[in-house]
Amino acid sequence: MDTGLNLDVIATAHQFLGYLVALVVLTAAIAGFVVDRDRPFAARNFVLPAVLIDIQILGGLAIFVLGRYWEHPSFLVSMLHPLLALAALVVAHVAIGRARKADVAVQARRTAAGGLVVALVLVFGAIGVVSAGIRGVGA
Repeated sequence: MDTGLNLDVIATAHQFLGYLVALVVLTAAIAGFVVDRDRPFAARNFVLPAVLIDIQILGGLAIFVLGRYWEHPSFLVSMLHPLLALAALVVAHVAIGRARKADVAVQARRTAAGGLVVALVLVFGAIGVVSAGIRGVGA
């Protein structure tokens, strides 16, 4: 069945949108660490980055399924890349959830920001392993 979608176009969009997502996540994380201590915690400041991570990973999962990447000869592409991406999603959401329950605003911001930093490191790890896997490392 032809869906009319070109997988290469979707994959390219996914790749370049990832840079935008990384920039937004990094900006939110930095803001979380430097915001005035007296300001109350606002989870909404961290929701956009988390939603962007969700969208990026959903797009990646669509590419994974449509391209049947679980059959890729490299473990880095077939398993590690999607697992790291899903871990990033989980870390971001868990951190924001814990931040909402924190009693002190500065602690809440640091929890949310720290979670976004860890999520970003996982995303960059996912990018690195898929790049290596496509180049034949880990085959």
